[in-house]
Amino acid sequence: MVTRKEDRFFVDASKISSFIQGILAFSEEKEFKTNFNRTVYFNNDEHEVPFEVSIKARKYDETPLGSQFVLDPGEKWIFELKSDIKSENQRLRHKERKDTTIEQIVEEINSIFDVSAPLKPYTADDYRRRHFQIEGDFRITVDDMVRYYFFENGFRAEQTGSEENSIAEIKVPVEKLDSAEYKEITLLLETLNCQPAISKKDSSYNFLSDFLRKKANNRKVQGTDTEIEAKLVLEGKNQDVFHRIKKDFADGRINGFRIIPEFPHTLESGKIHKYVLDSDENLRLSMRGGKIKAVTKKDTEVFDSCIVKRKEIDVPFSRDMLLMDSINLYRKRKYFVAENTESGESYCILVDRSTSNEKELFQIEVENTSINGTKNEKAVIKDIKEIVAFITGKYPFLTPAPLTKKDWLKSL
Repeated sequence: MVTRKEDRFFVDASKISSFIQGILAFSEEKEFKTNFNRTVYFNNDEHEVPFEVSIKARKYDETPLGSQFVLDPGEKWIFELKSDIKSENQRLRHKERKDTTIEQIVEEINSIFDVSAPLKPYTADDYRRRHFQIEGDFRITVDDMVRYYFFENGFRAEQTGSEENSIAEIKVPVEKLDSAEYKEITLLLETLNCQPAISKKDSSYNFLSDFLRKKANNRKVQGTDTEIEAKLVLEGKNQDVFHRIKKDFADGRINGFRIIPEFPHTLESGKIHKYVLDSDENLRLSMRGGKIKAVTKKDTEVFDSCIVKRKEIDVPFSRDMLLMDSINLYRKRKYFVAENTESGESYCILVDRSTSNEKELFQIEVENTSINGTKNEKAVIKDIKEIVAFITGKYPFLTPAPLTKKDWLKSL
């Protein structure tokens, strides 16, 4: 049983040698013959595992996996159950682990979690890992050759994508957060301009979303720079309302709307957003896989106390933007796509968990997508009003509030 803080950063290939040279000043590299790690993540097609929980099985090998592999359900793996713990000014990770088989893991987790469909091996990753020991459980790992997989058919997995950069993970016991070594690591990462990374589990979901959209030939219509969305606030303990809302759409309870038949998936994703505070243009940097996209948001209008309309404009990214005063936000979300049965206008219905250190914000959002429809603004606002009216009428604990992520961060 371990409680610790875990930090993750992308390290560009051109800087990995400098990073390793820097950490060797206060750590020792531990070499292992089985230096390839593979991890299986458990979930179901509706993504009913809560945001703050990670169910995984881990195994070590001497060689990497290929583009496909098949699990042996009777083979022994290391079963890990991780969950978030909020502490003063920090978000820590609590982990329990034991050796068992895949089939025993499936049996155990389905006896623990109350879900509508059985949990199963869902996504996986495979990567080469280097270990740098500082003291006890205080260590740094550096991963490369990272590949992701999806179990589309039982125990057979197919590759969905790969990372271009290395990923450094700093695993710090609570009592070492004020240590000189941790401060040196933080300074080294800042000096090399390394950007924070999401978890590999969330990366596996990002690549899976891309894989499923491509498979469905999910084409975008002509783009618009106008974002229209409704925002409802909820408590984390009620996050399963998202799945109930999807069932409402599936059962035809929201008159005039349905889940898109050709794309019935529930998807999950993760990103890190950097909100620049000293900018009059509402500048946001979105980081995914080491790539950075810059957008500005302006001309905000609010309708019916929770529908936000504003311009979202892509701007050229500059490294100088990373030096501006900002706050990082880790955003996870689950979503499905519904449509107006007459106009074909499509809407993303999502539950959103945003975290910054120990603080968290849960929201349900209804936003117009760039997949189908005419993008007539009056019609879109009317549709969103109808969807929100149904949702808040049935689930009164959802609070309409036009709270943007930046405004929430500034209030902390």
